[in-house]
Amino acid sequence: MTCMGPSVSPKRFHMIFTAMMLLFAAGGAMAEPIRYTGFVITDGQLGNWKFHNARVVLTFDSDTKNVQMLDESCVGTKAAFNATGVAKVTIIDHERIATARFDPNQIFVSFDQEYGGVGFGSFAPGAPFVAASCSNPESLQPGYPLALHHGTMDFAPGTIWIG
Repeated sequence: MTCMGPSVSPKRFHMIFTAMMLLFAAGGAMAEPIRYTGFVITDGQLGNWKFHNARVVLTFDSDTKNVQMLDESCVGTKAAFNATGVAKVTIIDHERIATARFDPNQIFVSFDQEYGGVGFGSFAPGAPFVAASCSNPESLQPGYPLALHHGTMDFAPGTIWIG
């Protein structure tokens, strides 16, 4: 899928995602339910259904106790990471609404504290990432701020829509 919509200024982008950073930072203090939401307007196809200018909403419901901190020696930057929760995607166009739930361990949410990237990611095929031992960090495929392309995350600057 390709994200479409007006560009977001770097200043506004950092303000919005600073708020998300605070949510990640609160992870160790008090366990609270949390919902992460990504929203894009896009064209695409799901099976035989072709959609145009559809709203695609990705949600991830979890708890702040599931936020894990990753350090530079593990993933090359300081990052907060949450892979425990329920991820769903909803596609809404003028003809229909479709909602699907991802299988566990397919989607995660991360925040790159060094470079300010926040977004959803997917795990690459192969051995799973284990945060506690930092094993298989190459399986992490974060996308900042949000995009999907053939099942893995990617991002093209200037194509994010924050609605």
